[in-house]
Amino acid sequence: MAVKTLLTLLLALHPLASSGQSVSPTPATGGVASDSEAARNQPEPQQLLREEPESALQRQNKLLVSQNQLLQQELDILTANYDTLAENRSNQFFLYGGLLLFLGACLSALLPRLRGRKRFEEWG
Repeated sequence: MAVKTLLTLLLALHPLASSGQSVSPTPATGGVASDSEAARNQPEPQQLLREEPESALQRQNKLLVSQNQLLQQELDILTANYDTLAENRSNQFFLYGGLLLFLGACLSALLPRLRGRKRFEEWG
């Protein structure tokens, strides 16, 4: 169940899903649009230099801020998963300790009865 939730969150955080772009199959490959097509849609570095420097910097800043937010969300998810796994591991050790204590108590109660009693019939 947790894996499904994690996959759903990661799909929601994926750059294609968050930017609103649709993934369309290409006629030649029948698969997802290639990286080269996505690269063609992005402006060339020379075009960025021709634009006003402020708008290029603002665009780059927005891109970096969005990447930072995605990485921060991914870090939060991974931290939550780590905490859950650490807690589960701690509970597992607690359970093993309880089982060992119970087995030790059972053995300490049963072993003296299995050994038998000494009979002192020779004394009298």
